[in-house]
Amino acid sequence: MDWRSRGGGLRIGGHRGARDTAPENTIAGFEAGRASGAEYLENDVRRSADGVLVMIHDETVERTSNGHGDVAGLTLAELQALDAGSWFAASFAGERIPTFEEFLRWIEARSPFGAVIEAKASGVGAEIAEGIARSPAREHLAICSFYPDEIRAAKRARPEVPCVLLFQWQPHAKDPIEATRECGADGADLPWPWLDEPLARRVHDAGLLLGGGTANDAAAVDILTARRADFVDSDKPRATVRARDAAMAR
Repeated sequence: MDWRSRGGGLRIGGHRGARDTAPENTIAGFEAGRASGAEYLENDVRRSADGVLVMIHDETVERTSNGHGDVAGLTLAELQALDAGSWFAASFAGERIPTFEEFLRWIEARSPFGAVIEAKASGVGAEIAEGIARSPAREHLAICSFYPDEIRAAKRARPEVPCVLLFQWQPHAKDPIEATRECGADGADLPWPWLDEPLARRVHDAGLLLGGGTANDAAAVDILTARRADFVDSDKPRATVRARDAAMAR
């Protein structure tokens, strides 16, 4: 996965792994995302109470583990003692919350498979960028965030690491291209229902990577291929890869 290339067709990412077949943000989920035929993974980083970067989406552990409490209020030992798989299915019992460093070791062994790593909490962007820059897999890794300050921090730390600013549907928000440029991001990830032809053209003309939010069906993929989007995350990556391949063959 080359996060510097534009205009090469729609690349599909497993959103938190492959959420339809395995528990999100676990090694089993990452393996399922890779097995789906996707080109990359999207996953999430927060910080434990003792300062370690860990792979988890929510502020709390209740939804995706057998534990209770805030991620930021639990130590790494407490987080990794939790079962992060049984909530999804009994066959995943014993899956753990990985650290960011564990994830890097995992993906380094699977190059050129890539990832975009979301800075999900304040104060983690720069450390993610440093980890990527040191990694042998750095050519296939990028950072994304809804927080412009995390993109700025990542770019100050390691300007060579590609970064993507994430957007939610906000009709009266700042112009997305202006917002992307202000924080120094290399791309904009816009929800595909918002992505009309004029906006997509403006993103392309600005020389930015264009993402399409999360897409899980052929209708969304058809719009994204028509808009010449560069990448999109999917909760159902295997089905979305099939839809992409069918759209490209027409």
